[in-house]
Formats: sequence, C-alpha cells, structure tokens
Amino acid sequence: MHAWEQIQITVDYIEKNLPDDLKIDDLAKLASLSQFYYQRLFKSLVKKPVNEYIKLRRLAKASEILQKSEKRILDIALDYVFSYHETFLKILLELHRNIIALILFTLTTLGNINFY
Repeated sequence: MHAWEQIQITVDYIEKNLPDDLKIDDLAKLASLSQFYYQRLFKSLVKKPVNEYIKLRRLAKASEILQKSEKRILDIALDYVFSYHETFLKILLELHRNIIALILFTLTTLGNINFY
C-alpha cells in the first residue's frame, strides 16, 4: 500500500466520524504507522497538521448544518466536539473575518447601519 493510500484511509475515517472524539494515535494505528511518521506524512500530503485539518473539517460541516437547519448554535457546536459554543463562534469568526468585515463595511457605507 502506498503512503497516500494510508493517509486517504484516515481522511475517509475522519470524514465519517467528525462528531466523534478523534485521536491521532488511533488514526496512526488505522494507517499502520507510528504516530510521529503519520503526522509528518499527513502534513506532507494534506498540507495541514492533523488536528488543524480535523478542526477545519468540523467547522465546515457545522457551518453547513448551521445554514441548512434550525438547530441552535450551541447544539451544533456540541455535536461537533467544540466544548463551548463561544469557542465555536470564535473560531468561525476568525475563519470568516474577511467576509464579515466586507459585509459590515458595505452596510455602513450604504448607511443602513451605524456602529457609533
């Protein structure tokens, strides 16, 4: 089995188990690699560290659910292993900071909203 196939197995596993508590040690065992080599190989192929990839995928999935459902932010945050909804919102805002700034700039420029 090639190295990229081993990483792909774990990426597929991550996608199927996003709401679960994912541990690097378990993912490394799934790929039949040492934890050290697994993390190096993952970052080399995916261009992101394992934990960051998992966090970003959870955010993407949670954002998708947030747009499509009527669930509360707290429930979605807890479903995707964010311990507090404030943490979830902070990370989400950091990720979408530029979009939010553009929206706020547009609204203030048009005179629809005043923050002062």
